[in-house]
Amino acid sequence: MTKKTQLLFAVILLLVVVGCSETEETATFKGKAFVGGSEGLALSFLPGQPPSEVFDTDNPFQIAVRLENRGEYDIESAGNVIVSITGVNPSNFGVSSSQLTKQSPDPLDGVRIDSSGNKISGDDVVVDFPEMNYFSEIQGSVDFTVRANACYEYGTKAQAKLCIKEDLRGTTGEAGVCNPDRIVPIENSGAPVQITNMEQNVAGSNKIDFFFTIKKVGSASDSLHKTGTVCGTEVSSRDVVYIDVEDTRLGTLTCSGLTGGTATAGYVTLYSDAREVRCTQVIDESNMIDAEVPLSIDVKYGYKQYVDTQLIVKHAS
Repeated sequence: MTKKTQLLFAVILLLVVVGCSETEETATFKGKAFVGGSEGLALSFLPGQPPSEVFDTDNPFQIAVRLENRGEYDIESAGNVIVSITGVNPSNFGVSSSQLTKQSPDPLDGVRIDSSGNKISGDDVVVDFPEMNYFSEIQGSVDFTVRANACYEYGTKAQAKLCIKEDLRGTTGEAGVCNPDRIVPIENSGAPVQITNMEQNVAGSNKIDFFFTIKKVGSASDSLHKTGTVCGTEVSSRDVVYIDVEDTRLGTLTCSGLTGGTATAGYVTLYSDAREVRCTQVIDESNMIDAEVPLSIDVKYGYKQYVDTQLIVKHAS
């Protein structure tokens, strides 16, 4: 084989590989409601901000934190994301505590799937903090853990299908289009809280029950908080989510364990990062047909997470 032929063959092979990769990437999301995943925002320090080492005299530096929305919830208000720096005493570094707390400079749209089935990445921003300079003289060196905390309002949307039949109890023996006693497949948007373990069963001639679990799936070090509390640490605000089960228009829908809302919406407290919710759907006679009926569940919550880096302050000899 000549060098020219070898080169042509290599180019063709590369094009085939790239084409296959693009097809697989597109095919992954075609026909799907969500990209999925367990992340909300991703936090990181910009390289060198802060630097790994500074001196204790005349060595100004800055801290900059990057926020990337890797989930599928749109943060429409910049004020819904608060970033703070802890781990250092502000007065030792020539700044005030208020200067080490900032909101996102812009809203942050989430990941989405376009009309062709391609994944579109979410927005990212950089939060810059004022120039800092260590003002106290030290002996040798001191190691500080600099922590960037992010508190933000986020949400999850889950999508499933309920199964109903004209003959729910199966007295006629006729097969329906689906089984009303089943484990229900469910899709979740990318977020650190998910709806899992959904099941449905027949509860009467015109009634079905369905159950699902609300579960925190983000990092174990992250925390959940009641919406509107700016990640409040009071017992009543911790591990609380707001859930809204959309009306199916089949009849009367009620859900148990929800407080401060309606029959199908309200606050739920998670225990050990999970909580089961039970709903009962009474079906009007006019809706007693063989069908799969879409069901949407929305969850809203405050979420707090952090990222650490080390900063060594050395004595300038």
